Formats: sequence, structure tokens, C-alpha cells
Amino acid sequence: MRPSDAFSHLLIYNLAGTAFSWGDLGHRTTAYLAELYLTDDELRAVQHNTGFDDISDAAVWPDQVSKTPEYSYTASWHYLNVHDDPPSACGIELPRDHQPGSSDILTAFVNHSKIATSKHSSAEQLSEAFRFLLHWVGDSHQPLHAEGFKRGGGEIPVLFEAEPTNLHIVWDVHIPEKLRGQPDQRQAAKDWAKELFNKDTAQLPSVDKTCSDPGHAFECVYGWMQEANQLVCSSVFAKSVYDVDLGGSYYAQAAPVVNHQIARAGKRLALWIKTVLNESLSNDSIVPNEWDQVVLDSPIAA
Repeated sequence: MRPSDAFSHLLIYNLAGTAFSWGDLGHRTTAYLAELYLTDDELRAVQHNTGFDDISDAAVWPDQVSKTPEYSYTASWHYLNVHDDPPSACGIELPRDHQPGSSDILTAFVNHSKIATSKHSSAEQLSEAFRFLLHWVGDSHQPLHAEGFKRGGGEIPVLFEAEPTNLHIVWDVHIPEKLRGQPDQRQAAKDWAKELFNKDTAQLPSVDKTCSDPGHAFECVYGWMQEANQLVCSSVFAKSVYDVDLGGSYYAQAAPVVNHQIARAGKRLALWIKTVLNESLSNDSIVPNEWDQVVLDSPIAA
């Protein structure tokens, strides 16, 4: 038996929620983990640029404002509609899944990286760009934000610990909350981040050449999204999501994947912050009319 109309009210709520990505717990953990890799000067720069003393508040800001009329145009920036065929075939293909100027996460990441490194950006542009970047790195590691099938799982009603929900929200919220949730969300995120940091035997961030140059922002985020998309076949749909409560054996196999993706996202966020900050100190050549792609309908790209 496939999901029934009994879940229709949840779908109405959650179709707008494709922009949830990791929920607040996942995004806060990603931000706090990145913070542990930053120097004091780098952290102060991020706090100054975002306008938030707690950078986890900056990381969840894009989800919060996307639900307002003023920022509703940003909803599509949180994901990439990949037209593959999970679980039998996963993979992002260009130009099938993205064209220059598409209003999606790839374009948003490129543009906000350029805004964040340009000395011609206004204080408002810079503030929003850094907030969005903190968020996009998290989004790009959530497998169902790199998938178009059933709107990233948002149209697949399921059960999680007897609660009707959808597959997208299971990965965004339910798995992280069951894995690390507690009443004090900020403390839960800080504890999770510290544990991930302490398990990183390398401690010092390492990065390939692609992700050490803001000029290669597209290749960088595209690689992260390809990686996340492969998890749609290998993990998200590795077990049947129908006719079973996903809070049991499905959760047991999915939780380590979520844990690993959050660890990747936090470390990579720190590395990208370092890259952007280093570039912004010397780069005065990028002006708005030279940006390769324009974020559609965005006031910060006017």
C-alpha cells in the first residue's frame, strides 16, 4: 500500500518546506563545528559580516526569512532539482539539471561567494551573502536537497516513530533530532559539533585546490551536491520507505550518514569561510556588472 490521502494536509505544509534543510539543529551544528576550526580573528570577521554574535543564528536565518513575503523568492535557492531516477540511477547532469542563471543553490552559492569577496558590496549585501553562505554549505550536504524526485521526497508521505510526516522532513529534522536532539537546541548543537571536532584526527582543515579559490565556487559546490546526490541512491532509498516506520531499522542505517554529512559540512564551511575572507582582503576587481550569473529577482543583485 502506497501513502494515502490521509497525509495530504502534511504535504500542503511541507511542499513549501523543501527549504528546511537539516532543520535548525543540523544548521546550528554545522555552524558551531565550522567555528571550532576558525581562528579568533576569523570568527570575529564572520560575526561582524553576518551581524550575529552567534553564527548559528546566521546559519538558520535563510530558512526563517524564506517563509516571509519579502524573501519568498529565495525558496528555490535551497536545492537543486535533479532529474535522475532513484534508486536505480543517481547523478547530476549538466545542462539537464542546471543552466547558467538558474534560480537554484548552485547559482546562489556562486553569487553569494562573489558578493562576499567584493569590496563593492554594500554592508547589507555583505551581511546577507555571509548568512546565505553559512546556510548553503549545510544545504548542499543534505541528500534530498540534491534531488528532484517527488520534490526531494517532500511528496512521499511516511511514518517516523508513528508520526505521519514526509521523507524530506525525516532527513531534515527527524533523524538529526533523534540522533542528537534535546530541549536546549543550541546546547545540543554545540555538544554535537564538539564531538565531531574531537573525532577529527586531522584537526587542521585540509582542502583541494578547487575549494581554495572563490573563482571556482561553482565547481566546489557542484562537487558537494554530486556527492550528496549519490547518497540518495546508496542511503535514502537503500531501504524501502513505504509500509514501514522509518524510526527503526531505516533510522539505524541513515543516522551515521547524517552524522557524516554534518561533519563534512562543518569542516567545509570553515574552509570556505577562510577562503572567502582571504580573498576579500585583496580582491577589489569584482563589480556587480561582472558577475557571471545573476540571482533571479534578488534585491541584493540589483
